[in-house]
Amino acid sequence: MKTQPPGAAEQGGIMIQKSIQNRGQKGFTLVELISVIIILGILAAVITPKYFDMSREAARGMERGVRAEAIARLNMAYAKFVLVNGSAPADVDALADAGGETYLGADVGAVDIGDYILDYSGGGMNGTTPLNVSVTVTVDANGTQNANSLNDWQNTTFTFPWPN
Repeated sequence: MKTQPPGAAEQGGIMIQKSIQNRGQKGFTLVELISVIIILGILAAVITPKYFDMSREAARGMERGVRAEAIARLNMAYAKFVLVNGSAPADVDALADAGGETYLGADVGAVDIGDYILDYSGGGMNGTTPLNVSVTVTVDANGTQNANSLNDWQNTTFTFPWPN
């Protein structure tokens, strides 16, 4: 049987006591951990709905922006056509680039505005009554990745009156 040097048992007992005391002083109690988890749960419950509201509002804002861009481009092309040619275009197809002038683009059925492609059709006058212009919006395959992730209105068509 091994014999311990004098004072070793006493020293070992002191070390165990210090170890137990140190463990008691470090770390968190179960009550503290549960309190933190409850607070994090409350914060998540408050923040999550606000995040989804912001996402929906961003999608609405993006849709308004695309509509405004489509209308503004048509109005600018219409005004330029009138200034260059001295008369109003017959319809949207007359606003395709021609004669060295740039209006809506080489093809009014595929006007690229970045993340979206606008397809214009219609327009013109029926006597003195302006006809509606239709615009179909699609996501550009070469645009921002997941440009359609915030909205569900891709390939939708909206109309607005022909300028006169």
